[in-house]
Amino acid sequence: MEKIKVLLGILGKNPSGRFYYMLNLFDELDPDLFSVTILTDTETPFRKEEILQKGGRLQYIPPRKKDPRGHRAALKKVLSEGYSVCHIHLATASNTEIFSLAIRAKVPLVAAHSHSNQVEGGFVPKLLHRIGRQKLKRLPIMRFACSKAAGTFMFGNAPFSVLPNAIDLGRFQYREEKRAEIRSALSIGKDTFVVGHAGRLEPVKNHGFLLELLKEMKKREPDCKLLLLGEGSQREAIVTRAREMGLFEDVILAGNVDRPEDYYAAMDAFVLPSLFEGLSYVTLEAFATGLPCFAADTLPPEVRIHPDIRFFPLNISKEELAKEVLATKGMERKDRGEAIWAAGFDTESNRKRIKLLYFTAGNCGEPGEKHGTA
Repeated sequence: MEKIKVLLGILGKNPSGRFYYMLNLFDELDPDLFSVTILTDTETPFRKEEILQKGGRLQYIPPRKKDPRGHRAALKKVLSEGYSVCHIHLATASNTEIFSLAIRAKVPLVAAHSHSNQVEGGFVPKLLHRIGRQKLKRLPIMRFACSKAAGTFMFGNAPFSVLPNAIDLGRFQYREEKRAEIRSALSIGKDTFVVGHAGRLEPVKNHGFLLELLKEMKKREPDCKLLLLGEGSQREAIVTRAREMGLFEDVILAGNVDRPEDYYAAMDAFVLPSLFEGLSYVTLEAFATGLPCFAADTLPPEVRIHPDIRFFPLNISKEELAKEVLATKGMERKDRGEAIWAAGFDTESNRKRIKLLYFTAGNCGEPGEKHGTA
């Protein structure tokens, strides 16, 4: 049987919930049944070697901002290769060109997948998003979103289906040996209280809030540290601010890591103070490992799956939150698989739905037969 050709994109350099979802989906596609090409606009995409080792193909396209003509030409060339599926994962609707080109190339299943619910940036990015959203509403495509808020943000009142970011419950389990291993590698004491965070080092993730929280926590528990996973444009600013606050020795920037579950094991609590999130994949990952989780109430309601994910307003007193976080010290790490499964975030139910759509597209032969929702 001829393989079903799938085009995914657009993969960037630093990890994000959007990219994790895309690559988890890639991992679930049997290479004997699917031929997968992943579009990227960087020479060093996230998990490049892993993708190639697993039989995936990476196709570079020039960034639209730097080379709009080259971007369009590269997309047209790729789409001429005869794909059955074009599934593009979005943070905003500022660039919708690939969807129009895929429709013209008669790709049977063209899908836009929203992973955010706000625009980062000022007037111009927001204007481009509003223009692109009107296009996505009109085009004969399938529309997916990681949450209701993300779907409304990307597609307005057009129909869409919510496909929650799936968690691999076998992978995201607490392992005591990994806690000891990571703590040893990072020179963290056995009894040190570690509050953690995972996410891009960008303004929207609100790392200044975490530094202020750590300062307040150390007034009550001197032996505590902040462990940050991820990279981004704010790394130096975070380091500078930590120095100014006298916290430099207590902030660990681990960078991008291949196995975040091992680092969650090394943490004692997880705090996410984002200004906004499409869903917050990392909060669910951390919760799956049994970590006490504290998240800003800016997250969508789909994340409110259990009382042990506690929500706070961003204007909360750092003193109050510090007390709540430290009150979890010594809490037993519990298996959260049942709660994840009950909320529909397990990989099994989600991957079956996507695979069925891909198989259908691979056999329907004509574009435009299915669009809107799944």
